Amino acid sequence: MKSFTTRFSYALKKKETKPQELCRIHPERGDDTSTPRISFELYERRDIPPDRERKVVGEMDFPFSLQAVSTYTYADVYFECRSSDAGKAEEGPPVIHGNFSYGHRLVGGEGGLSSIKLNMDILQHVARNVAGELGCENHGDIPKRDKPW
Repeated sequence: MKSFTTRFSYALKKKETKPQELCRIHPERGDDTSTPRISFELYERRDIPPDRERKVVGEMDFPFSLQAVSTYTYADVYFECRSSDAGKAEEGPPVIHGNFSYGHRLVGGEGGLSSIKLNMDILQHVARNVAGELGCENHGDIPKRDKPW
């Protein structure tokens, strides 16, 4: 975590928008199971997807940060990083996009609602720790949770 946040802090200061991969999770099985990965990137506030009035089936919003949404195959969180290390922008504090995804997996629906919540549990935990390591005020408004959604 420390080496990742050091690299990511440098990218924030340089305003680099290329995603920085935190980790890949390799299953023990040798089959064609997708490899989940977690990455973070600097994001333009104007590029955060707008809230939709109607959600698609299998998509769920979560009540924290600027935006947090999860599906069967990925979870996204967008949070501000108000920190002296994150630099300043004319339009406000930098926005960081965290993503947990299963790569090129095209199927969905495995696990139903529990997999949607589990995806967000994983990303929320990691994103809160990344925000804390980056010195983001209030952990980017990502709450600590001791129990699953």
